[in-house]
Amino acid sequence: MKRIIFKFLTLLILFGFVSLPETNSYLSDLESSVNNTFAAGCWSPPSTPVLISPVENSNLKDSSVVFDWSDSFVCPGETLSYLISINNNEAIEIFASEYVFTPPADGVYSWKVKAKDTQGKESSWSDEWVLISDQTPPETILKVGSKIINEKVNNGGFEAGLTGWNTLGKVILVNGYDGFASPYDGTRMVRIGHRTAITGNEVWDNRLRQRIESGAKNLSFYYNFFSYDAGPFDNPGFEVRINDYNVFYLSAEDINNGLSPNSTGWRQLNFDISGINEPVLEIIFYSGNTDGNTVQSWVYIDNISTAEAVVHKDQELILEASDNLSGVAKIQYNYGTGWLDYSDGFNLSDMPTDSGLVYFRSWDKADNVGFEESRYLTKDSLPPDNILALTANPFSKHEIQLLWQAPSGNPSVYDLRYNLDQILTEADFLSATPAANLPAPRPAGVEHEFILGGLNTGTHYYFALKSADSALNWSNFTTAEATTMTDVEDPDVNPGDVVINELMWMGTSYSTADEYLELRNMTDKTISLSKWQVAGVTIPDGKTIAPHGYFLITNFSQAKSKINVKPDYVDSNLSLPNSNKQYLLTNSLGEVIDVADNGIGAPAAGAFNPDLKRYWSMERDNNPGDGSREDVWHTCLADVSAISAYWDDGDLAFEKGTPRGPNLSQTDSTEVQLFFKNDRFSFSAINVSQFNQLNYVLTYDSDSGTQGISGTIDINGRNIVEVENLIPGSCSGETCIYHQGIKSVKLEIDLTGLIKRVITKTL
Repeated sequence: MKRIIFKFLTLLILFGFVSLPETNSYLSDLESSVNNTFAAGCWSPPSTPVLISPVENSNLKDSSVVFDWSDSFVCPGETLSYLISINNNEAIEIFASEYVFTPPADGVYSWKVKAKDTQGKESSWSDEWVLISDQTPPETILKVGSKIINEKVNNGGFEAGLTGWNTLGKVILVNGYDGFASPYDGTRMVRIGHRTAITGNEVWDNRLRQRIESGAKNLSFYYNFFSYDAGPFDNPGFEVRINDYNVFYLSAEDINNGLSPNSTGWRQLNFDISGINEPVLEIIFYSGNTDGNTVQSWVYIDNISTAEAVVHKDQELILEASDNLSGVAKIQYNYGTGWLDYSDGFNLSDMPTDSGLVYFRSWDKADNVGFEESRYLTKDSLPPDNILALTANPFSKHEIQLLWQAPSGNPSVYDLRYNLDQILTEADFLSATPAANLPAPRPAGVEHEFILGGLNTGTHYYFALKSADSALNWSNFTTAEATTMTDVEDPDVNPGDVVINELMWMGTSYSTADEYLELRNMTDKTISLSKWQVAGVTIPDGKTIAPHGYFLITNFSQAKSKINVKPDYVDSNLSLPNSNKQYLLTNSLGEVIDVADNGIGAPAAGAFNPDLKRYWSMERDNNPGDGSREDVWHTCLADVSAISAYWDDGDLAFEKGTPRGPNLSQTDSTEVQLFFKNDRFSFSAINVSQFNQLNYVLTYDSDSGTQGISGTIDINGRNIVEVENLIPGSCSGETCIYHQGIKSVKLEIDLTGLIKRVITKTL
């Protein structure tokens, strides 16, 4: 009997092995038997899908993406559907194991899937994968140091008419040939000045102007200057300025070749603007008469651009690409002879010609290729010739006259320094005081005259002068010396000893009557201003202006004004009209000491637009010159944060101006030099005496990661601050461990005081 029962149980077990599926994960606990046939019910949910593509963290540029996953297992007789959730949004039900997704925008998208059967049973969610959808190509820029070679000028070829340009006087858009000249490029150009023998405007009353953002390396333009003058000559007949920098200058005599009219033909000028630190650059072209008004001088202008540059053949050029999402994969450049992969920098030493287009492009990690850009570059390794025949002569008790001949070699800028000690070495030159508002270089051999003011009486000065081309290849310096006159020879207050230095003629955001006028003492002597008159104001007895100091006259007191400076004299009679006004500064005897503006049309400088909340003062150049000429005035274009201490609203002020303080042009351009030699960093900050403190942060990449060195230095009136022996590593006693693979060196200097400035230097 036991054997029969055993056999019966064995048959049942064998029958079970034959009848059961390979797994029982899909069986329920219900059973049925029909005619001795046993069947099991399905009780488990579908299996969890496995994601297939696109793989995790894919970067894709396609407009549509196919999400794909494995089929799930399901009980026999059941029908599958899938639920897909993108970015954890409400799931979408579909009946296939793939889904076509169209990203609504570039972005990061997560996705996950689960299965569902007809009984409503659901699997677990799959893993969640991430997809980067990037259909936007990267952008690439070309830099020299920290300056970008790109286009900042709006409509520089005038093909869109005068859009983007501000004009005054005789400025004409020319289509094609006008009887004298054709456009240099394209179909249009601009003419500044009259051509025919009628009564023409003075040079300062014909103006073409545009304001651009700073940050570019070079400004380039083409000009064709004409003049009927045969003597006396319009001088200047054509002038170009950027802020308070004299960029270019031509007299009618410079092109006098016996023809009528004389002409330069089309010529190109390149000017390095990398040293201009202001956040806005105001480009101004003038042309017209300075001697008489019937024999005309005029100029044609075309192709104004910042997308060209002149560089030394060994100057490092930097390509930087940026991508909105997936990141940059590679960058290439091309001289027109084949594409080269870019790594850490390149120069023009391998460019087969002296000038030409350099092309560049980049790819991102989604394989989008950026627009193929190009820039016209010229390599120039030779500096101008040394300056000849520099002489210095006493001119007044606070001025020295300097004379020299323009050198050959296409100089584009001068650098004049002066000191109380001899200037013998390059270090002496860098530590000497730079002169502002130097003239633009003239044609080779033409004599320059420059009057340097603001000096001390009866003092012996040493001078050094050199020039550079558009690539900033500098010549050697040439020296001279002279002594200013003494009070014994020149005891009186003479014209130019005190000048009108700044005019807030438009008022402020508080009131259009919130105006001020600032005087500047150009001498080293205290000067009495008793009974002096200017702009409707008579200065009372007892008022003086300190040596090399300032005297501020306002309509409102400090408490009732936007300025955060105590005025020297408050008088509601101060009158600064917004047009057709010339200002005379007279002493107690009625003698004219200085003049401001010419009384014709709009003020010589300054900006006023209440809709844009723009209240920017009119400032005199550091070397004040003839105040009736527009080219000795400029608009205050300083970064508001740099002059915030002058205004009640600080960094939030709409106003720009420096009441009772140095003008924009008088704040000498600060220069920073960075070196890496013998495993040490060092740097020099030059022309910093107007600041109180210097904070620096030096960062660099190394094989050990990103590193940094920082410090703070009190300036204490020094003009040069030098920091040496900054070690890229760590030291214990005399033993140092240096970081290796140093690259991407960046120095950021933050200068603080009444004015502020941030300067960045890279290696």
